[in-house]
Amino acid sequence: GDVAAQLPSLDEELLLRAEAALAEGNLDRCGSLLAAAEDSANPRWQLLMGRLCMARQDWSKAAEQLEQAEYAYPEAVALLESCFRELGDYKRAYEYACKQK
Repeated sequence: GDVAAQLPSLDEELLLRAEAALAEGNLDRCGSLLAAAEDSANPRWQLLMGRLCMARQDWSKAAEQLEQAEYAYPEAVALLESCFRELGDYKRAYEYACKQK
């Protein structure tokens, strides 16, 4: 049988470590840990990837990830406002600013 398929996912642990690496400013480690995770459709993964992309000033990729995490993580709204402001999309930035009220 497929042994790998029977093993529990390490994602929970990987995301915890990725979050810690991001908090320490270790962007490469954070990226490696996120890359190792299986479920990139997990909103927590998307939030972390969005924050990592912001730290790398990759605003459009950050916005793309954060928009997917927004329903699960209300703090993504303020991050999205920043991303769209950085991208010069003031209409969308304003929409996200209004959502925070």
